[in-house]
Amino acid sequence: MKKRVIALLLSFLTLSFCAFSCTKSDGTVSNDEGQDIEDPIPEGDIFPPESENEDRSENEKDGLPRTAAFDNIPSVDYGGREFVILATEPQFADSVDGKGIVGAELYKRNRAIEEKFNIKIVCKSADQNSVKPALQGANEENPLPDLIYAPQDTISSCAGSGLLMNIYSLPYFDYKSEHCDPALLSSLSQSDTTYGVYGDAAYDERSAWCVFYNKDILSYLGFADPYALVENNTWTWDMFLAISEGALLDLDKNGRMQAAKDRYGYSSSMNTSSFANAVFASFGKKFFSVDEEGFLKMDFDISKEDDYISVIRNICVSHKAKYPASDPGALALDAFNEGRLAFFCEKLSLASTLAYSPVNWGILPMPKRWASDDGYKSWVDSSVCGYAVPQGAADSALSGRVLDAICAYEESYGADIVDLSWTYYYLRDNDSVLAMRDAINGAIYDVAYAFGEGMADFSMVSYDLLQSVMEKNVKFSNLYDQSVKPFSAFVRQKFVH
Repeated sequence: MKKRVIALLLSFLTLSFCAFSCTKSDGTVSNDEGQDIEDPIPEGDIFPPESENEDRSENEKDGLPRTAAFDNIPSVDYGGREFVILATEPQFADSVDGKGIVGAELYKRNRAIEEKFNIKIVCKSADQNSVKPALQGANEENPLPDLIYAPQDTISSCAGSGLLMNIYSLPYFDYKSEHCDPALLSSLSQSDTTYGVYGDAAYDERSAWCVFYNKDILSYLGFADPYALVENNTWTWDMFLAISEGALLDLDKNGRMQAAKDRYGYSSSMNTSSFANAVFASFGKKFFSVDEEGFLKMDFDISKEDDYISVIRNICVSHKAKYPASDPGALALDAFNEGRLAFFCEKLSLASTLAYSPVNWGILPMPKRWASDDGYKSWVDSSVCGYAVPQGAADSALSGRVLDAICAYEESYGADIVDLSWTYYYLRDNDSVLAMRDAINGAIYDVAYAFGEGMADFSMVSYDLLQSVMEKNVKFSNLYDQSVKPFSAFVRQKFVH
């Protein structure tokens, strides 16, 4: 996957630090139940200042394309036809006024696509839970959209009900071209079948996981510059746990630790499910590999010599420094905001909420398992948005052309709008920006989530299995061994080469 690094500007960050508390949120926030809800993108013509030191090619400086991918797509006249995108997060799918960092990029992209095909792009908003009913209930008065922009779990659910086209069967979508990121498509496929387009073209890197940390606690423990651990490859889970143990403190001095009163080392909002998945990915693991016939097979890559599942269970369930709840939700986040938690592990989108926190915080990538591991790996969870095409769309050829053009435009002209927005509005220091880029560059997508919400045969032998081990302390080998053959039979019956 193509990753571009935009140089950080000190003046830019100074302005960001001063401005974050008075801008609107850009991403997801939490309600009283700890659930993610939408919060609008900051409005206004506010752009980061440019620098002579910014790492941009001569073509970019001149406003010319980095590649010819977009310009090489043939223009086709569709006579001003309306093209409808149904989006759960419309602020990341279109902009009618071009305001803000995100809006400016989307406005330029969509107007360029409109000109290329003589169409009118119309973005309609939909709640995540209403996308599937909208596709199922489409009729002459409420026709199918031409494209949907929705979370991966929604796309997977719709695909499992036969409501989406196979991306590999989409006319004029040039899936073999570099601008369509064929490697990512392939990694989320089975037998040339996949239903969503994610990655750079979807402009959604907010779902990459990272570690939010309390600067004051870490400084007190002797880690005034925690990003140095990342740079010298000592930011491991062992280091994470050691710092977390040091953070434990009986604040009310009553001789017993209490979740509502005392200080703990770390937590997530859902320790036995999403956090376990994130730790699993940070270990460099994926739920499936490909067998000699090209079919997915269960492959947790576990052995007596390396029982890493037990290590994950220690981190997510039983370690003494962990906040004492399996799924604490907003309670753990409250503890972090009250200065009673050294680390809070969550997806990058949480930064938009913590922008208003009184805590002096920063971010780090998810730790490595071993110092010798190559890079830091951050799970991209199933809330990540992508594009999909409804089965029975009025003109699948046009849908394919537009989706191909979206990918090509990003390759040729696109900007890292999540990087820019999070740097400008939310992150408070240079090291946090570098850590964010470590997380984005180490993003781990897993095919289990591309199919799991819509096909229980996938989820039962992957992330649901892992959650069962976390919550019920069942013997992993028993669950694993009894699932291998049934999954192999299912995948051969469901997917035909």
